[in-house]
Amino acid sequence: MGERGLDVTAVPRDGTRASWPWVDASRRRIGLAVALIVLNLADVLTTRAVLASGGIEANPLMVGLMQGLAAPLLLKTAVASLAGLLLLCCPPASRRAERATAIVVGIYMAVVLWNLGVFGLLQFG
Repeated sequence: MGERGLDVTAVPRDGTRASWPWVDASRRRIGLAVALIVLNLADVLTTRAVLASGGIEANPLMVGLMQGLAAPLLLKTAVASLAGLLLLCCPPASRRAERATAIVVGIYMAVVLWNLGVFGLLQFG
């Protein structure tokens, strides 16, 4: 129990649900939220590698931000964290947010793989 008598453990002993007082999230949702954040960070880092190798930023909204490293990392971390938090706060019976997040995670996986492929072509191709 925490200071105020609330159980704030991230994964209870049965391993099925988080028990924060404001969220009721399955391990799957927690994994999706974490994957969303990690893949957004990987997108920034792989994009920076492509840019350093002579590539260009294809996203017109990110062109100006990608000149540095801190701005895109902070922006992407904040947006992905907010999206992950919203997912965790959705009612457990609602699966739409979970499915939508899984689709976005798949898209970001494809983006990171694309960036790695472009980086490989620029470096070795």
